[in-house]
Amino acid sequence: MKFDPFGVAWKEMSDQQMRDAEAIVAEVRSAVGDDVELMIEVHGRLSVACAIEMGRRLIPYRPAWYEEPVTPWSLDQLQEVHEQLPFPIAAGERLYMLEEFTRLADLRACDIVQLDLAHCGGLSIGRKVAAMLQERDMRLAPHCSIGPVALCAAVHFGWATPQVTVQENFGDFDVAWRKEFVHGWNPCQHGQYQLPEKPGLGIELNDATIAAHPPQRNPFPSLWDDRWLKEFTKGPCSKPSA
Repeated sequence: MKFDPFGVAWKEMSDQQMRDAEAIVAEVRSAVGDDVELMIEVHGRLSVACAIEMGRRLIPYRPAWYEEPVTPWSLDQLQEVHEQLPFPIAAGERLYMLEEFTRLADLRACDIVQLDLAHCGGLSIGRKVAAMLQERDMRLAPHCSIGPVALCAAVHFGWATPQVTVQENFGDFDVAWRKEFVHGWNPCQHGQYQLPEKPGLGIELNDATIAAHPPQRNPFPSLWDDRWLKEFTKGPCSKPSA
């Protein structure tokens, strides 16, 4: 499970905000038990000191990873957080150039690299990044949040890349019609992604569904706008359901 327990925090958190965030993680851990991995998402918005202090509070809940604890564009800050915490750090979804991934690897600023093929240049660049990371024994967990075509490319990439450990798919929690953008592909069966069997990516676009749902600008409120707490949850103090 991956979730963000930090409300509308930005850079610094009060002691009460930290206690609230810890309480959410504690409730989730209690609800799901010890065998479910918890990925704690920060969306790159804490200062180094705050990210470290908050991370230390999360140690008892054994995060599978702590994702983008600080701004994604400062790999030095990420490295500083990484050196201070005992659990894996994940990052990389907002890196765009091969040179950025090279520096990330040279610094060993994280443990799990979340490259997004739709951001960093596609399958060919993805394979170059994977080869570079394999030499440094760094794992991959590809990011994907934009739809079934990008997901299909990521699934092909994952099956061809030994150090890919898990594949993100935001589409299942987005809108009901997202998967209908392609004809008949149901990629996840029994908890594992299946490769299409047709040539190329192996999927066919559904032009009618795409035309029926034109792009919208900024369909979701900002993370720093508390409307999302009211619109997408029961409020900032609500307890997560099991």
